[in-house]
Amino acid sequence: MDGIGQAFEQLAQGILDAPWARFLYGVRWVFIFLDIIVAVAFLILFVRALEYRPKFTPYFRRHVRKPVFDTKVFADRFARIVKGALRNPPQSHVLAIIEADKLADDALKTMGLTGEHMADRLQKLRVEDYPTLDRLWRAHRVRNELVHTPDFGIDAGDAEDVLKVYEKFLKELGALPQ
Repeated sequence: MDGIGQAFEQLAQGILDAPWARFLYGVRWVFIFLDIIVAVAFLILFVRALEYRPKFTPYFRRHVRKPVFDTKVFADRFARIVKGALRNPPQSHVLAIIEADKLADDALKTMGLTGEHMADRLQKLRVEDYPTLDRLWRAHRVRNELVHTPDFGIDAGDAEDVLKVYEKFLKELGALPQ
């Protein structure tokens, strides 16, 4: 057995003493140098890629600063709308709903909501924040029907309900006093 062990030792020593062993030692250092270059390049690309990552907002409810409304102006306008609705019923109801919708739209603009139409601004609100939002959507659809459908009419009771929805929503926003 000693002869076999010595044979293996001589073989290993012969491999390590061969001229190509120094070559493999040099190749090893080349690959270490290339690994360092790849690691540095990866870090640089990672830092640059951070600029393009999407901006995520956490799921928890953000504290939204409520806008300050001039409640006197909004209250005066709404009082004129309600008073005007009593003047000449069917036409005055239609006009009152249109004006109430415009008042609600002005309140949304005061909040800083952007969009081409009131519907665009309403889509940016959440039902969790404004419980009357669904009813406001229905009132806005009634307003659209009144404006865009020639034969669409509304009776006094329904008009009063629609105006109450606008009033309740404006109170939720803080545009009208409670």
